[in-house]
Amino acid sequence: MSMVSRYTPPGGWSQQSQRTGTDFTDQHGRKYYATIEIKSGDPCGLIEPQFTAPVMPPQRFLKRVPRRPYDVEIDYTEWKREIRTGWAEWQSNGRAVGMKLHGSAYDPTAEFEFDVLQIIGPAPTRIEPVLAAEQGNKWALGLSNRVDPRLIPFLEPEQVDPDYSDGPPEGDFADIYEALDDLQDAIAAELPPAPAKFERDAEVLVAFEAGASVPTLAKSYGIPPAHVRDILKRAMAGDSASV
Repeated sequence: MSMVSRYTPPGGWSQQSQRTGTDFTDQHGRKYYATIEIKSGDPCGLIEPQFTAPVMPPQRFLKRVPRRPYDVEIDYTEWKREIRTGWAEWQSNGRAVGMKLHGSAYDPTAEFEFDVLQIIGPAPTRIEPVLAAEQGNKWALGLSNRVDPRLIPFLEPEQVDPDYSDGPPEGDFADIYEALDDLQDAIAAELPPAPAKFERDAEVLVAFEAGASVPTLAKSYGIPPAHVRDILKRAMAGDSASV
């Protein structure tokens, strides 16, 4: 039988002796707790929030900050990208199902009906609360008990304390609608070059798939809502013809 020499630290080797707990702070000043490896400083489990908020960051978007061992940062860019992709897929699936169920009677600009929702499921998470949190909205971040009623339509009931005060808080809320317009502009900027006469129609379609409503698109592009619907119908007709 071969003998293998192993070093045993004072008090005996144990997983516990190689780990410790520590606090982390995000870019909004909120605290988290995690167990880390002493040698590497890397978390060996969940980074657990020590707070509650209407908009809680998913674990996958909590990133360690290089050269700042006790800081974490919420990756809002990836979080928004995931929401935007989810909405685009959900709406695309919904339109495909709607056309299959209703044929030529299907209106791609209308809200999805119950029969469509039964197949594609409920709408994904809305992006507005995430934009508000990114901009430092105190209630969205759990830093104020005063509820911002402008965010309530975009949240699930369990995310909202029913005992809230009337009126939005003053001085702690950037304009989420302006930020949403900026996001949609960024989406449009990612489009490949296109002939001028098709460029706006392509932007309208991309923004619609990202969650913009017909009235919002009409206002953004300075065209009547009926014109927006015509653009979307032509685009849907083109999609169906290529299938």
